Amino acid sequence: MRESTRKIFYYSASLMTIVLAASCIQGDLYNSGVNNKSEDSAISWDSPKMRNIAKELDSICEAHPEKIPGDDGKSKNWNLSNMIEQLYKIRLTEQEIRQLAAKCDAVPVNVDEGGEGSGALKFIIKHLINYGERERLVELLAKRCPNLLGFGDTIEFYLVCYGNRLKDPILILGEAYSKCKIPEIKHKLAAAVRRGFADIGISGRTDAEYVNNAMQWYKNNKDHLEFNYEYSTNESFSLGYTVEDYEKHPERYDVPIKGIRREPLLKKIPHSEMKKRFVEKNVQEPNEMRKRNTDAPITLDQNDRSVKNELAQLKGTWEIYKIRDNGKDVPQKKYQSRRIEIEGDKKYIYAQDGKSDEKEIIRIDPKQTPKAMDNIKVFKDETKILRSSSSAVDRLIDELYEATLKSMEIYELRGDTLKICGVAYRGWRRPISFKAAKDSGDYLIVYKRVPSSKKSLIIPAGVVILLVAIAIAFRLAKRCREPACRQ
Repeated sequence: MRESTRKIFYYSASLMTIVLAASCIQGDLYNSGVNNKSEDSAISWDSPKMRNIAKELDSICEAHPEKIPGDDGKSKNWNLSNMIEQLYKIRLTEQEIRQLAAKCDAVPVNVDEGGEGSGALKFIIKHLINYGERERLVELLAKRCPNLLGFGDTIEFYLVCYGNRLKDPILILGEAYSKCKIPEIKHKLAAAVRRGFADIGISGRTDAEYVNNAMQWYKNNKDHLEFNYEYSTNESFSLGYTVEDYEKHPERYDVPIKGIRREPLLKKIPHSEMKKRFVEKNVQEPNEMRKRNTDAPITLDQNDRSVKNELAQLKGTWEIYKIRDNGKDVPQKKYQSRRIEIEGDKKYIYAQDGKSDEKEIIRIDPKQTPKAMDNIKVFKDETKILRSSSSAVDRLIDELYEATLKSMEIYELRGDTLKICGVAYRGWRRPISFKAAKDSGDYLIVYKRVPSSKKSLIIPAGVVILLVAIAIAFRLAKRCREPACRQ
């Protein structure tokens, strides 16, 4: 008995050793495959994937303006710019964007002149600003810094306007300047600082001294400053304050010119507003805009039972009750009598004159917290954007244009009150709360359900049952009075 037990033990131990060895070998092979896969997935500015994206970009630009949607040249240019951004957003993953940002040395120094990689680099800078990746942004701007990121959007304007997830975004220019070792890039960073802080009395014999003085001035006054949306109007040729103008006459940015009113990038908050802002700031959660949120489009199957039940509750006409935009309440006269109508997966938007001026296809996800809603704008003729042509270029244009028409929102439905919160520009991100706080870039629209005119004709079930019961009782009583019933 003892011998048989020993054999069983040896056999079991041998079997366990074989299984363990096999699993270790399999694990090594798996890890090797993962490592090889990560190496293969590494992207560079000259990788096949980037060359394919460049080819797609060329095909879109060659189709401009004939095949680009838009009513006039201005709208076509605007749509083309948004479509190019969507091309990079769809084709590049988060990991690839970070890898390209780290390898930005491969892009020509003078990004504003165009050339290979310039469009992708500007997209990456916007992406890092919108998602609050400060360290990567500083490292990138210290190596490559374009003056313009879009039509009229200078680097300093975009940084402060859309850098909601960055603490003191304007200081990033100073941080990048201190790390920069490329003279051309240092000059561009200094130009951005001089544009942003022009006409407020800051001076400096050199760019380095001016940048240092400007950053220090901001730190001393930041509690009394707010972003000025009118700053972008300075970049028109009529005012003579273009990017090119600074390259020729930087001294004009330090000394105000008589007869020309220049809007500052940051303006001082009136004292009457300071107490109110202080209270609101303390009520809000700290670093709220830098929390992680769900920016991915909705993927929940729209045939899901929860979606159908939610759409049934959203069905109806909703009138705007209140709008809060970027921390400020919008005057009622601007939205009075404006309403929306939700019918299934369609949302109709009505102007103040009662005419429908916009239509959207909606996708919802009631399982998210907060509940999510995606909107896709469509044309008045109720047709899809897609063309009948099978051309690869046409399909690409349709795909990108449809992406530019998407907006991501969150919503809350309580009884006859509907709250919808989104961002002022389409496609970049989804809000994380319904506060629409100052400098968040978010808007909040509160709707009230409009009572249906048919509702007054609807008789409650209890009343119907009572009336039927009375009618039956009356009928029975009448029959009892008849002679046959008496006999």
